[in-house]
Amino acid sequence: MAYGLLVLHSGIPNAVEVYELVVVCIALSIVAHSSTDVPVARLFDVEDIAGVPDRDG
Repeated sequence: MAYGLLVLHSGIPNAVEVYELVVVCIALSIVAHSSTDVPVARLFDVEDIAGVPDRDG
């Protein structure tokens, strides 16, 4: 985000478009990572390591 703000305040042509692209990429990255953390943790059996009980009991 800091690099996006540097570009925005740099005064270069199309700085606003570059900043908007940075913001969209960061937002999509947050959505992608937050929606895949639980399935990936289950894939690696992190529940066993963390001591989380099974869903069945």
